[in-house]
Amino acid sequence: AVTGQWTTRKPDDYYKPAWRKRRAAGPVLTNLIHEIDTLRVICGEISAVGGQTSNHVQGFAKEDVAAITLRFESGALGTFILSDQAFSPWGWEQATGENRAIAKSGQNAVRFIGTGGSLEFPNLVLWTPDGERCDWGTPLKAGAVQSQTGDPYMAQIAHFCAVVSGEAEPLVTVADAARSLAATVAVFEASQSGRTVSLLDSGKPVPPGTSS
Repeated sequence: AVTGQWTTRKPDDYYKPAWRKRRAAGPVLTNLIHEIDTLRVICGEISAVGGQTSNHVQGFAKEDVAAITLRFESGALGTFILSDQAFSPWGWEQATGENRAIAKSGQNAVRFIGTGGSLEFPNLVLWTPDGERCDWGTPLKAGAVQSQTGDPYMAQIAHFCAVVSGEAEPLVTVADAARSLAATVAVFEASQSGRTVSLLDSGKPVPPGTSS
């Protein structure tokens, strides 16, 4: 199982441009899509999406909050909470501090929960049993997973330049990006229909509009 959240409060001035009040500029399409990318890389393809959205706080066309359920082809299940009106320390940028406009909290925002241990992400705290058994009577120990760090924005630009100059192939294909987009926009359909949206048919993307 996996559970995560991207919950931060954007400044009031952020919404002065009228286009940022529209659904196309809301947190589902602006922010959730990056989380979907990450979850697909780690957990595999998403086969179904459920969700609810609300614009109760600001009353704009775009959503203030979304609650999402995910089913992966592997059989894993996930939940995700998203909001651009929540003042909290739980979000990717708060965890990593990679965006200077967003205050760093260092608090992990995603948890991968398995039968033999669990991993907090993105700062990689691994929880494993402190003993031979692995059940609720066994104490847990936390360990840090070593990893390399760097400036993701610089790495992204360097890769982009390499692709433009013909020195490298894109790490993300158009088809791969389309899968992430399909899973993201499915949140809107799920919220409007009240039904789970099926995304995959024999491994091929199904356009949003197919419900189960």
